[in-house]
Amino acid sequence: MLVLDTTAMTDSRGLFSSNEISTLLEKFGIPSNEHIAVLIGKDGTEKFRWETEVNINELVDVIDEMPMRKQEIAQRGMRCSI
Repeated sequence: MLVLDTTAMTDSRGLFSSNEISTLLEKFGIPSNEHIAVLIGKDGTEKFRWETEVNINELVDVIDEMPMRKQEIAQRGMRCSI
């Protein structure tokens, strides 16, 4: 999970530059003055969006329903853990 601070243009893990954060905000249509959570798949596309507080159980359920995750569950037999 990665949290972007659109005021300071930083991220919670220090992975992106301010220019890269700007690009992400633009690509996914995230206004700088709103709380929005976006689940981005390994393929780089948006999978789900929350415009309110994220319920962790809902997040886990959404992840567990994704095709790649279903394969992992079938192989390893465990649910998503955050």
